[in-house]
Amino acid sequence: MPAEDWTSRLDAYRRKGRTDAEIRGIADHLQKRGPRKPRTREDGIARARETGTVNRAVYVPADEEAPHLTRDAAGLPTLRLVDSGDRLSVWSPLDGGALLNPKGTGLRRFGLVATYARGSTHHAAAFRAADLRKGRPVELRREPDNPHDGNAVALYAPGAREPFGYVQKGRAPAVARRMDAGENMAGVSLRGPGPRRDDDTAFVLVGSAADLAALRGDA
Repeated sequence: MPAEDWTSRLDAYRRKGRTDAEIRGIADHLQKRGPRKPRTREDGIARARETGTVNRAVYVPADEEAPHLTRDAAGLPTLRLVDSGDRLSVWSPLDGGALLNPKGTGLRRFGLVATYARGSTHHAAAFRAADLRKGRPVELRREPDNPHDGNAVALYAPGAREPFGYVQKGRAPAVARRMDAGENMAGVSLRGPGPRRDDDTAFVLVGSAADLAALRGDA
């Protein structure tokens, strides 16, 4: 590992409160392991199949996404949400089927925004009460008078009185503009915990209600 990389990693370990003994143990392990061999996309796909999980290697490369981002004669996405074990994935039927990166710019330009639920630690009770397992619906509500962010978009479990989190700040302006223009927006959980679970991470796909219904196969 280059010296500058180790220096950066060392600073990160210290910020996390690792002791000198723990850091020495990590250094010994890295020295014995040696440099990692770069993985090919085929390696990543094989690993994903072996473990039953999705990793970045299985996604269509960003520069090859455009042909997958299409709409049918009714103007609805040809994409679908499919069960990928621990999450829902965005699937394209083109060329026998392929998965698209939910965090990629291609889907955002297409009108689908993937976001982590931010601020959930400040809404712990609502988050813990919410059913955020994959496929569960999520309601969006604008908060234009939010003192922290005029573009704030709150995330709610259906029927809940309090939000369990917010659309990420970098994603919120695009969603807020569409909601302010009167577009009916909705969300669906791609990955998250069930109610009364202590996990505080949820990953939500946001788009027009019509697009999400098509992705779920409800249209």
